[in-house]
Amino acid sequence: MDSNADLIQLKQLYTELLDITERHGKGEIDYQIQEIKNVINIIHGTIINGDKDSEEVLQKVRKINRNIYPPRGGLTDFFIWSNDVDQRIKLNEPLSNIGNKIWEILN
Repeated sequence: MDSNADLIQLKQLYTELLDITERHGKGEIDYQIQEIKNVINIIHGTIINGDKDSEEVLQKVRKINRNIYPPRGGLTDFFIWSNDVDQRIKLNEPLSNIGNKIWEILN
C-alpha cells in the first residue's frame, strides 16, 4: 500500500464529499462538514510539506472518519431527498460511492 498515493486519493474523495455535503446538507450535518474540512486540511498539509509519516496521518484520518460515519447519525444516515425516486438514486449514488472508496482505503 502506498500511503502517499492513498492520501492523494483521499484528498480528492473528501473534496468531492465536501462539495456534495455543502450543497445538500447545510444545517443538518454541519459537524460532519467541518470534520471533512479538517481532514482535507490535514491531508493537504502532509502532501505539501512532504511529511514522511503518512501512515500516522492515515491513522488520524481513520479516527476522524469514524466521527463522520458513526454507527448512527452523521453521514451514515445522511441521504439527499428527491420526490422522484430515479433522481434520488442518481443524487445519492456518488455519495455512496465516495463513502465506499474512502472505506476501502482506510480499512
